[in-house]
Amino acid sequence: MNVSVVTIVVVVFYLAATFFVGWRGKRLASSDDMFNVFGRRAGTIRAASGYLSLIGGGELITICQMGYDNGLEVYFFLGGIAAGFLFLALFSERLRRIASERGVTTFSGLFGDLFGPSASTALTGVFVLSLGSLLSIQFIVGAQLIDSITGVPATVAALVMAAIIVAYLLAAGYVAVLSTDILRAVFMSLVLIIVVGFLFVYSRHIPPSNSFAPLGNLDRSTFFALGMFAVICAGDVWQTVFASKDRSTASRSLVIGAVCFLVFGGLIALIGVSTKAVVPEIAAGSSALIEAIRQVIPGALSPLMGLLIVGSVMATADTEIWVLSTSLLSSKLPSEARYASKSSPHAAFHAELARKTRLMLPVVTLVALVLAYLTQNAQALYQGMLVLLTSIAPVVFITMFVVLRKAAVVLSLWGGLISFLVLFGFFRAEVPLEYTFLPALISLLLLGVGMLVPTSRSDEDFASK
Repeated sequence: MNVSVVTIVVVVFYLAATFFVGWRGKRLASSDDMFNVFGRRAGTIRAASGYLSLIGGGELITICQMGYDNGLEVYFFLGGIAAGFLFLALFSERLRRIASERGVTTFSGLFGDLFGPSASTALTGVFVLSLGSLLSIQFIVGAQLIDSITGVPATVAALVMAAIIVAYLLAAGYVAVLSTDILRAVFMSLVLIIVVGFLFVYSRHIPPSNSFAPLGNLDRSTFFALGMFAVICAGDVWQTVFASKDRSTASRSLVIGAVCFLVFGGLIALIGVSTKAVVPEIAAGSSALIEAIRQVIPGALSPLMGLLIVGSVMATADTEIWVLSTSLLSSKLPSEARYASKSSPHAAFHAELARKTRLMLPVVTLVALVLAYLTQNAQALYQGMLVLLTSIAPVVFITMFVVLRKAAVVLSLWGGLISFLVLFGFFRAEVPLEYTFLPALISLLLLGVGMLVPTSRSDEDFASK
């Protein structure tokens, strides 16, 4: 059996195991609000695995490339991500408690419940663009990398992964998301330790220190801030925070998430560092991770790389498909507190949300597959996603501490979103680093203007919490 065949067999085994673990949660998901938000009783390990699932195709490509280009200075970006997790560990409790009391299942639903449908629509737009970009990246990067390892056509690989994800999400919802994340976390840990250990201990792929381009002070600060705000403003992170069973669980799992990103992000970066020792120059259109697979990592380890890629893509894609689907419903079904049914509102709300989510899941997945087929620039999409999330950082950050007025939130969210779209279009998706925080500054300015508007009833509701 040659390496490609062995890799295909290993990947198929992992796909089957993922499907089994996801589908096995069907019975558990049939009770109460388990399908929608894991009954708000996810434990520390399950929640921490959910945060680790954020390392998907875009992160594999970006972190490995930064390791190749900048060496250990990649830790400015990874440190920002860790800081975001630690910040939420300290300060997310207020919003988690409000979401629990009101029966909110999504971050955009929380804003809709507190500040009205216009705020929810703006935040949903941000998540549709940011998570939609990330979801497309999963299918672009994952399919291309699987093709490079196994020879399976990229289109076929993307369709198979998407079909399996939709099948277990339809069956078990958010139970399947968090359950498959644990499986992925175990495999990812083993694969990265073995691969990186081989590259540096056995093969001694250690490039000279002058091989890397040091980051300037402005770039270091920018990457740190992008990483931090990408976590604080991420809808998929907040989804897991809302699913955590209590304050201590949420805090512990977020701290573990910070540590895991530093450790596993560092291991991924070291693959790029090792690649620099073997491939000093990368051809246009390629990346450090692709060259590592082609020229650095031995064929005997290809099955492990196949596991890493498929596991990363699927664990991230199922979360993004889920959060996108539920966020799109958040304007009509923001929370139990706003649900119109008077007979058994708790059960009726979650039954209705589950039914509509099941209708939305295949639609979101199909759209992402089409976008992935039409758009092949994963790096530009990933950078754009980071800038977009940063554009709403002023609102998200301040909402955790200060009572904001409805007009201020609406103005700020829409201002950040629209200014990002103008910037993104003007530079044709390649937003320069020096313009990264322009949408956030506009959002902050509009937030101040909106605070001059008289207090509304929704502000009083929020203040009472």
